[in-house]
Amino acid sequence: PHYLKQKYGSGYTATIKTGNVGVLIARLEEELTTPTLLEHHHNMVIYSIPQHSSLAPLFSVLSRLRKEDVCGDDSISQCSLEDVFINFARDSELSRDDDDDDDIKAQLSPQIQTKTPNNYLRNDFKVL
Repeated sequence: PHYLKQKYGSGYTATIKTGNVGVLIARLEEELTTPTLLEHHHNMVIYSIPQHSSLAPLFSVLSRLRKEDVCGDDSISQCSLEDVFINFARDSELSRDDDDDDDIKAQLSPQIQTKTPNNYLRNDFKVL
């Protein structure tokens, strides 16, 4: 399981509670470069941190923001095996959707004619 998480995992997830989401996001974005905002809600933000990033700057900034009462509780966790399988499923769905789109385009392309002056008034579209 550890090998799968290292190879296919997305790194770490930081969940931070706050009284002011906008201020917290602004401060984190100005002081850190690696985290990516995944979600934000009424009083919580969730960031993704790349796997090979140092967590020390994040801990330092969170400690300082906690002292300034910008943020409250926080948790930083490594991606779980469940996250790895969810990512596999999501990627599989996306690639299958792309393949379906390509199949539909291939089926439609011979049936759709470009409108040129010679066939402008013709309606040669077929409904599948």
